[in-house]
Amino acid sequence: MSNKKMHIGLLLLLVIMGACNAKQAPKPARLAKAAWLLGTWQQPGTEGMLWEIWQKESDTIYTGMGLLVNANGDTLFSEKLRLADRQDTLWYLPTVSNQNEGKEVAFKETALSDTEIVFENPLHDFPQCIVYRKAGADRLQASIEGVQDGKARKEVFSFNRK
Repeated sequence: MSNKKMHIGLLLLLVIMGACNAKQAPKPARLAKAAWLLGTWQQPGTEGMLWEIWQKESDTIYTGMGLLVNANGDTLFSEKLRLADRQDTLWYLPTVSNQNEGKEVAFKETALSDTEIVFENPLHDFPQCIVYRKAGADRLQASIEGVQDGKARKEVFSFNRK
């Protein structure tokens, strides 16, 4: 083999090795698309004030809580919330007090945009679908949907930023 061919072969080998070892630019986290969810949200109702509070724990996890507090300050309902980015999919992971033996229920992201996130778990009793929509700079709409006792059911919550 001639010197020239050897140099070309070596150069080609180095280029291929460099291409294989080149670091890919990191993908923007899917969770960052849901940053509009962060903050404190409230909705007054007949039973009391409904709250959702979200904070960023890391680039892959948001944590939150949902509370229904009556006029006397008693908590009527509470849930712990997690939104986790796992293997390029978002998961909505609520743990509701006095339900499911204290274990979280996993809802998989099925749609994600800059203004809406849809999560589904067709095997869950109710809801099977949870939707968050950015309804304005300081407004958030959430809904829980599905079939319960053989009938379609949907509840819509309209939150304002506190």
